[in-house]
Amino acid sequence: MRLLYNNSDITSAFKIIKCVHDMYTEKKADTLCVKLYDPSGAWINWKPEAGDEIRCQFNNADTGIMYVNSIVPEGTCITFFASSIRKADMLPRQKSWERVYFKQIVDEIGERNGMAVTYYGVEDKLYGWISQDDVNDYQFLYKLCVDEGCSFVVYNKDLHVFNLDYMYSQKVLVKITAPSNSEFRWIQTDDNVTGVFKDPTKCLDTISAGSVVNLSDSLGRYSGKAYIKHIRFDYVNKSTKVWFKEVT
Repeated sequence: MRLLYNNSDITSAFKIIKCVHDMYTEKKADTLCVKLYDPSGAWINWKPEAGDEIRCQFNNADTGIMYVNSIVPEGTCITFFASSIRKADMLPRQKSWERVYFKQIVDEIGERNGMAVTYYGVEDKLYGWISQDDVNDYQFLYKLCVDEGCSFVVYNKDLHVFNLDYMYSQKVLVKITAPSNSEFRWIQTDDNVTGVFKDPTKCLDTISAGSVVNLSDSLGRYSGKAYIKHIRFDYVNKSTKVWFKEVT
């Protein structure tokens, strides 16, 4: 594992007690929680503050650059909570557009927040009139994307917008198997059925939120194509928890 703080490698400077990375394709920004053992209080000299950049890399997995939202000292430890979206960019806004295209709005949001935008299978749409009413850019963008059958992720300072049907149709290159001790189950959420399983023995670092994989369960509870909605990497304990949607 490699841990970077404001672009400085601090992997060997502290004992990493906890490093959990959550990636989402809907409703939430990616998050990172890092807890360090710091008996000498060395972080006092670093003067960490909200808005600092933090990044973790583990084999093929990479959180990308994330922004510290809060810092919690706990005796001989210090914990950092970070997000892929800057807290300063979460302010509510009000704006209206007339005769504007979907991609024009998305590009404007990306530019305003310092992000390049990449599209995957997204068709443009013309709106006669549309307004952003006292919500932040990402809440507004999420609603737009849902209406257009799309989703988005913010990763490493960039905005990725993708059409869900396009993602579902992609050729699957990765195959994963849920082990017998995976705690595999189905849960009902907002009129959708989500599959959940955990691999307690390894980080499935060849996949991420938004991946489409061939998934099988070693006990025969599922076999087929799956879209990864949410994935949680525990880089210290080397385990992965996956939330997925069945793709037919």
